[in-house]
Amino acid sequence: MIEERKVILVDGISSIGIHNNIVRISFFRLNSQGQPEQVLELNIPVNQIKEIVAALMKISK
Repeated sequence: MIEERKVILVDGISSIGIHNNIVRISFFRLNSQGQPEQVLELNIPVNQIKEIVAALMKISK
């Protein structure tokens, strides 16, 4: 089975929270009128956050 990969452009983060050891990050993008609209919620196990943040910091240099 071939998995379809979804690519979503985001303009920013609207909220971040932790509940039941899951980090939930909600992303938004600006619509054609310049208003933010929710496009994605990313759920990450809390024990994986350090590795993900380290990887993001590494590519941002």
